[in-house]
Amino acid sequence: MLLVPAAALVAAAPSWAVGWPEVAAPNSVSTTMVSPHMIYNGSDMRSQVFTSRDSQADLVTWYQHLWGKESVVTDFNGSKIVGHKEGGYYITVQIRSDGSGSKGDIGIMRIPESNVPPVLGRGVPKPQNTIVINDIQYPDDATPARTLALGNSLSLQQNVSYYREQLQSGGWKPAGMDTCRQGADSCVMEYELGSRKMTLALANEGRRTHVVINMLGDGVIP
Repeated sequence: MLLVPAAALVAAAPSWAVGWPEVAAPNSVSTTMVSPHMIYNGSDMRSQVFTSRDSQADLVTWYQHLWGKESVVTDFNGSKIVGHKEGGYYITVQIRSDGSGSKGDIGIMRIPESNVPPVLGRGVPKPQNTIVINDIQYPDDATPARTLALGNSLSLQQNVSYYREQLQSGGWKPAGMDTCRQGADSCVMEYELGSRKMTLALANEGRRTHVVINMLGDGVIP
């Protein structure tokens, strides 16, 4: 049975955590860092995953005790999400049942100081009327990385033609895999420019085409 949270259960923050709030957890929780710093659609974030021998209900109760009236609990696809604002940050703990225990994700988002929305997809070619669904950047990784998810109403082949032309004119060279043949419902293309690498995965879904672009190397972060 879980006890009411105590300061003694908060582990000392590692060096990269300076400036970010610590997220307390009961002794039953084992965490693994996913990203100490990423930029998710313009917002600075960090994320962890965890497993616990305690149930989903027990962990929700634990965090409600920890954060009191400042906590907000919501349901999402079988998960319970406990949210809490702390200074200039917003913390979420997403908890899912896992056998007799639980597992989930811990996210910390730095609340933007500006009300001006970020420009998603900056520096990456996109066909007209393409929607940028996600633009996730990892600027502090040993090799900077960026992942974009895009969607538009063009056919898969129209997207393939567009990116082949745009990348070639930008100096990118085909590198390895290219499964984008006429009539394909999904395919993958790989390109490189110096030390930079780019992989495009395209899939037709009804009347829309989704494009996921993964980029690696210096210069992929705008």
